[in-house]
Amino acid sequence: MLSLREASERCGVSTSRLRRLAARGVLRAQKVGSYWVVSETAVKEFEALERPRGVRASARTGGHMAKGRHDR
Repeated sequence: MLSLREASERCGVSTSRLRRLAARGVLRAQKVGSYWVVSETAVKEFEALERPRGVRASARTGGHMAKGRHDR
């Protein structure tokens, strides 16, 4: 099991976004006390659904923005 913080680092999205998705049932997660936890499988499912077509996870989460026409 992963904390939402660990999952957010892996997915490249904010912890608060994952918390909202978990509360709505979009992200399969469980509440343990006051903390949300998520399984490896649920994280992989989320990554598969959230990843835009043609974008590798490393490009999305690497902290680098691709140069567009206006950045040249």
